[in-house]
Amino acid sequence: SGISEHQSAEVACTIYASCFGIFLICAHLLWYVAHTNSALKLDMIFALDSSKSVGRSNFNILKFLVDKLVKGFTVNRNAVNVGAIAFDSKDYHISPLTPSKAEFLRALINFQYTPGQTNI
Repeated sequence: SGISEHQSAEVACTIYASCFGIFLICAHLLWYVAHTNSALKLDMIFALDSSKSVGRSNFNILKFLVDKLVKGFTVNRNAVNVGAIAFDSKDYHISPLTPSKAEFLRALINFQYTPGQTNI
């Protein structure tokens, strides 16, 4: 009882739209910092959809994109703190809000896809 080709296309479009939205937000933040000479103090919490309709490969794409975004920021007590959860019909702790880029990325890489219900 896999998902249909139509459902798969919907999931892919949703993921790409979400990633594009994240990209736009990050690009705007970086532009603001570059043009105002401001120190960026921010808490970023990522919420990754781990429902079964997303699928393992798409979930791994989301993890990859979050990994690349976080690597582009200065993460420390004086700049950006990062954290993440995954969700389906339940929520899963990936990483608490932390000023440690290495700690966050390690937790993100080690988090395993656990498909659950596709209802919130």
